[in-house]
Amino acid sequence: WVYGPGDRSLNRFLAFARWLPFVPVIGSGRQPIAPIYIEDVARIVAQALAEPAAANRVIELGGDEVLPFNEIIRRALRVAGRPRPLLHTPVSFMKAVAWFLQFLPGPPLTPQAVEFVATAGAVSDTRALRELFHPTLLSYADGLRRYLGKESGG
Repeated sequence: WVYGPGDRSLNRFLAFARWLPFVPVIGSGRQPIAPIYIEDVARIVAQALAEPAAANRVIELGGDEVLPFNEIIRRALRVAGRPRPLLHTPVSFMKAVAWFLQFLPGPPLTPQAVEFVATAGAVSDTRALRELFHPTLLSYADGLRRYLGKESGG
C-alpha cells in the first residue's frame, strides 16, 4: 500500500471523514498491510534503475510495519484530526454496490477498488530490497505527519 500526497486510497477514506460521522471499511479490516511512503518508493525505484544487480529481479516493496487495515485508517484519521468510528461493510455487498457505481463519471468506487482494499497488502519477501538497497524507510506515523501535516497546515 503506497500512501502519500495524491494517493487515491487513503485520501478517499480521509474524505469520507469530512462529511460522514463514520468511515466505511470494506470487510473486517483485519487484513495485514505494510504501508510505504511514496517518497521511499521513488527513491528505491531510482536506485534500482541505477543498480545493475537489480536488473531482472523482483523487488517487493512494503513498509517496515505490518498493521491491520483498521489501524492504518484509524491512525490516518487521528493525524488528520478527524477521528471517526469505523463501519464495516461486507465485501460481497460492496462489490455489488461498486458494480453500479463504476458506471458513474469519476466513479467513487469500482469492483477492482473493493478487491484491492479487501486484500492483504503485506510483502512476503523483502530480501532483494534489503540486499540491494539497505533502505531506511519512513515509519507510517512519520509519513502520515509529513503529508497530512502539510495538508492541515501543521
